[in-house]
Amino acid sequence: MLTSVSSETVLSRRGALGLLGAAAAVPVLAACGGRNPAERGSAAVTLATTIATQQDQKFLTEWLGRFTEQTGIQVRTRFYPDQQYANSIQLLFQGDDRPDVFRLVKQPAEMPAAVLKGWIQPLDGFPEIITTLERDYPAQARDATTSGLHVGEELYGMPSLTHRPWGACRPLMYNAALMDKYGVGTPPATWSELREAAEKITRDSKGEVFGFGLVGQIPEPLGVTVYALQNTAGPQMTDPSGTPINYQTGEPGAGHPSFVEAVALLRDLVARKVMPVGWENLKPPQFFQQFASGRIAMAVIPSWWSGEIRKLKPDIELGYAPLPVPDSGRKGYGAIGAAKNPGSIQPYWGISKGSANAAAAARVLAFLAGLEPQRAYYEMSKIPTALADKYADRLSQDDRRLLELARETQRLAPNPLTRSSGAITVLAGIAQNSPKPTQAEIFFDAINGKIDYKAAAAELDAKLDGVFAEELKKVQDKGGDIDRGTFTFADWDPMKDYTTR
Repeated sequence: MLTSVSSETVLSRRGALGLLGAAAAVPVLAACGGRNPAERGSAAVTLATTIATQQDQKFLTEWLGRFTEQTGIQVRTRFYPDQQYANSIQLLFQGDDRPDVFRLVKQPAEMPAAVLKGWIQPLDGFPEIITTLERDYPAQARDATTSGLHVGEELYGMPSLTHRPWGACRPLMYNAALMDKYGVGTPPATWSELREAAEKITRDSKGEVFGFGLVGQIPEPLGVTVYALQNTAGPQMTDPSGTPINYQTGEPGAGHPSFVEAVALLRDLVARKVMPVGWENLKPPQFFQQFASGRIAMAVIPSWWSGEIRKLKPDIELGYAPLPVPDSGRKGYGAIGAAKNPGSIQPYWGISKGSANAAAAARVLAFLAGLEPQRAYYEMSKIPTALADKYADRLSQDDRRLLELARETQRLAPNPLTRSSGAITVLAGIAQNSPKPTQAEIFFDAINGKIDYKAAAAELDAKLDGVFAEELKKVQDKGGDIDRGTFTFADWDPMKDYTTR
């Protein structure tokens, strides 16, 4: 028996509020049949997600329609614009209209926060999910210490349309034609070589091309660039928009020498005038245009930017290299995933706690975690998915190179969540009560020459230390077995994968 799959596109906050009562948008049926569960079989599974790319809605409507045809399970999908998703999910869970399945992205819907709020349930008891992980994913997917899908010992997240190492890759992207034209034979391998190459290109082109590009938007992507460079000089700490905790010491780390040195490098590049004028106000779309038009020769990028530039100029000669490292040598690697939820695999979907359709929802998750839908998503979006290594022959040359660099330049970092579930509460509290100015704001002013980064970072660390202590005490007062030691991994070598607790 066939049932229907429908999609609802929620285009505004007003529409999100409307979802708590009446339907907010006209459903578009992707399979034949009525919408009455009594007439069409089992109750519908509701799925809430973002419209992160232009292809997301088309893909899910098509492939969930196929799922319905194969299983007879009805799926109703609610699509939210990316910027509205976090608020919309909050509203749904505050009301009585929580979805059965939702995407684990953006606070408060990211997996650790969703577990903390009691929004999602463990997945270990669903045979379809365990079978899919065992069949299609490496053994790490079932290792609670390294998977990225677990909190404590329990499985909460299911992979799907995101390849975590590709998404976390931060290469040096360069215009190979411009590098050749201005006599830079190979991409720079050290920070000194980066300065020299950027200065040479800017000088020899008489300012027609800038040697290096930096996007000043905060907290990201400016923070992405600083953190990516910092990762080559010391231990990865936290998100570019977050609060730096050094897991080697269990102390705030904004003033760590690796940050001081990375900020000094970027400040020096600004002073040498090798960046486009107005970098402070540059937004990603403007950067894409400038790079595609040949105005910028090199930049540190999130991996997905390469595709945006390729759309603007398909024949541009893009090259990718590991980030330059300090002249004294590499002292760390980027972490796979974020410090607050490290692991080898990105959790994409979760099932709401108390869902009346949990068994059917688990079948949806298992289906979307499979190879065939993911391969189709890549063909449609050109964004690698969790199983990208299984269709490597279909990947673009850009994506194959980026995956090579991801494997070369990322390592597993420690995860305090494997030691205490209370770590979720502490990290969330630190993020919520982070002092001002934020680290990203300090980055911006220091790179722009307005403040001394080292002094400002010392002040931030002192404030963060107080916040850290307060958040620890809150959990301890409720009986939580947690202290600074939970966040201290003194045996961690940032040059290697960390696979112990």
